[in-house]
Parts: sequence; C-alpha cells; structure tokens
Amino acid sequence: MTVGRGSGLWALVFACGCGGGAGAGGPAQGAESNVPPAKAADPPAAGAQADEAAEGASGAPAPKEDAAPEEAAGALEGKDLEAVLQVLLSDPGLLDKLHLKQPGRSPLKLSGDKLPAKLGVIAGSHEVKVVPAPKTKKEAVLVFTKVERTGTQAKLFYHYDIEGLEGRATFALKDGRWDLSANRLIEK
Repeated sequence: MTVGRGSGLWALVFACGCGGGAGAGGPAQGAESNVPPAKAADPPAAGAQADEAAEGASGAPAPKEDAAPEEAAGALEGKDLEAVLQVLLSDPGLLDKLHLKQPGRSPLKLSGDKLPAKLGVIAGSHEVKVVPAPKTKKEAVLVFTKVERTGTQAKLFYHYDIEGLEGRATFALKDGRWDLSANRLIEK
C-alpha cells in the first residue's frame, strides 16, 4: 500500500502547487472569504494606473519615457565639442572650400559664443585658433553661430564669409563616437 499513500501525497502537492487552493487570485470556487470583493465602480486613481502600467513583468518600475540618459543630455562642450569640431574639420568637402593653403588662412581661425578659448582641434596640418568675432566679411574666420545638442545628436551652424559659405552640420553619437551625418554647404 505504499503506492497509494505516495500517490495521494503527490496529488496534494500538485493541487497546492497549481493553484488548487486559495492563491493570489482569491478564494477557490465555492470557498467563502471574510474579505469583501473589490467594487468595480472604484477604479484606481489616475496616478496609480500610470504607475501600474509603468511596472514591468518583474514588478520593478519601468523607466520613464521622458527621461533621457544623463550622458546624452546637456550642452555640447568639452571633449564632445572638440570631437565634433575635429570630425567637421576633417570633412574633405569643407576643407576644399576653406582654401587653407592661401596666405593668411592657416592656422584656421574659429569664432563663436560657445567656443572655449583653446581647442585641441586640427584643420589641415595646424591646430585651430579661437579668435573674437570678425569685424568685416573679408576676414578668414569660420564663425559658429549655433552649437546645440539634443540627446545623441548635435548640430553646428556656421559661416565663412570670405568665401561666401554657409553651412549646417549634423552629427550622431554612436558607440561613444561622434559621426558626421550630414554637412550641407551653401555658397552665396
């Protein structure tokens, strides 16, 4: 009779393990409970619904959609600014238009409100020089009018009046490296 006793024990374990008793879903069918059922007319508060919807399968709160990674937010400055400028000033299409081999154009002079006094960026074969805004359009100065970063994208707006150039460059941060997505040059 050992077989019968073992089968009954397994049946009990199976019934309890598979939700045969009162589990998380509430009392088993036919069983009574002292806890009143929840009213269908009382929905959870709007904040509670949003919090419940944001929870993942693990029960941990899901990240908020509005939150951007800290490293991707903020102004384009420091090493990121230098990296973006280096990528831009390595663009052969732009370098050809700057005519750096002409007298007075090398080292390349840069200007802009968002540029620090010193940059570790090379254009042609010389380190660039940051200067105040040019007083006339005949000065060979690449002027950055807008430098912005949104998440993993950056945009630079610039002009080089001595050659009648206006440009807008877009960059994307991929695997910790800035890549030039587009560089649109317009000659006036």
